[in-house]
Amino acid sequence: MWVAFHGLGVEHDRQVSRPGAFAETCLAIQRAHAVGLRAGANMFLTKTNVLEAERLLGVLQRLEVDQMWWGPATYYPTARGRRNERLRPALSELLPLADQIRTLSPFDHDVWANLAAHTEAAWARRALAGDWPPRTRHAGEVLELVCRPNLDLHTGTAGWYRQRHGNLGSDGPQAALTAALQQGRRSVEALWFGPEPAPPVAELAARHGDPDGQGVHFSADSVRSLWLDRAQPARPTTTLSSPQRPTPPPR
Repeated sequence: MWVAFHGLGVEHDRQVSRPGAFAETCLAIQRAHAVGLRAGANMFLTKTNVLEAERLLGVLQRLEVDQMWWGPATYYPTARGRRNERLRPALSELLPLADQIRTLSPFDHDVWANLAAHTEAAWARRALAGDWPPRTRHAGEVLELVCRPNLDLHTGTAGWYRQRHGNLGSDGPQAALTAALQQGRRSVEALWFGPEPAPPVAELAARHGDPDGQGVHFSADSVRSLWLDRAQPARPTTTLSSPQRPTPPPR
């Protein structure tokens, strides 16, 4: 079982807009272990919670979390993603943690060993130099589906729901999945930004990249999504009467 942490105690609760969420997540780990399951955790680092990293690590060790991933969240063009981008940790804030995290976590050792190569400025230089990674998540075509709590099946991912294909309960799984398959595959980028071809990454970097940006992005997909979002027309400010709270996106 895999859970996510966004800080320690009230900081986690604030990030997910749910009082008591930190305690509940800790309890979930304890219950998983009690029935013989292993438990892992994503620790999404921000400018705020990076100051609590040592204390949070102590909590996770006392909970005997089996595996941990540490790093800043991948950027997604949602209201939550845009808000949290202001909290993306900078290189100088992550460097003091690098050696310790490399000894504790089996994930992204290459990134933690060379954080300076993963700032927005560094990604922009790579894009302008034509040194962009050839294989990224955005490049392929996939059929990505998500099931809502009411069993509605959508194309999309947690927190971002596109076409509705039916309901697994009232319509039946076969009918809903058949409708989804008929829609066919598309690039992950198309799910977020529409079917129009994206500009070349060098153009995105030149127009929308921050050549001095020190925010750390572990993947090319994350920073490319940030630039594509900046390239979008200005978004009107709206208030929803019944807002949906998006689930933190998985890496």
